[in-house]
Amino acid sequence: MKRIVLLRHAQCEGEGYIGAGSDVHLTRTGRARAVQLSAEIEGLAPAMIYSSPLLRCRETLMPYLEKNQQTLVSYDAALREMEFGSFESLTYEQISRRYPEAQTAWYANQITGRPPGGESLQELHSRVAGFLSRKILKCPAERILICAHGGSLRALICELLAIGLGHHWDFRLERGNLAELHLHDEHIAALSCLNTVSLIDQKDRNA
Repeated sequence: MKRIVLLRHAQCEGEGYIGAGSDVHLTRTGRARAVQLSAEIEGLAPAMIYSSPLLRCRETLMPYLEKNQQTLVSYDAALREMEFGSFESLTYEQISRRYPEAQTAWYANQITGRPPGGESLQELHSRVAGFLSRKILKCPAERILICAHGGSLRALICELLAIGLGHHWDFRLERGNLAELHLHDEHIAALSCLNTVSLIDQKDRNA
């Protein structure tokens, strides 16, 4: 059985749709949370870490990796956030003013529709599913940490649970929070916890 822990990067700079086109730093609050997360990752003792290559994910892992330089890390572009195209870094209200027709069309078809110059939910799930088959299902490590973004992590949960992209928005994982799945034989996965600030505390509650 594989223990797979998902970590959404800590609070970062910017507002609105912060996607693959925004390579922003963590805020002061985010950096403080990254230090706290170092202890959580210590408890997991991952044999392998996979991460989005974007700065906000690298900086979230930095406090742990500085103390655990022997840990294997692979930065994979398939774990990047969704591409928001013309909507990148804009708030809902800004998009409504600048691109009202494109916004309406995108919201009306969240699966195959896309922002102008951006990426669809279907395309996001396709690249995440490719990452799972290329990396996770072939990785011999029993304890794996994946640090990525809200969109790519929701896609990972859906793909691991084999429930389809129609359930993408059913899962909530806040910045700096964790989720855990167990991957059993025959690639059957179970979600053991979602959107927790501490797996250590979660373990204590379930004892």
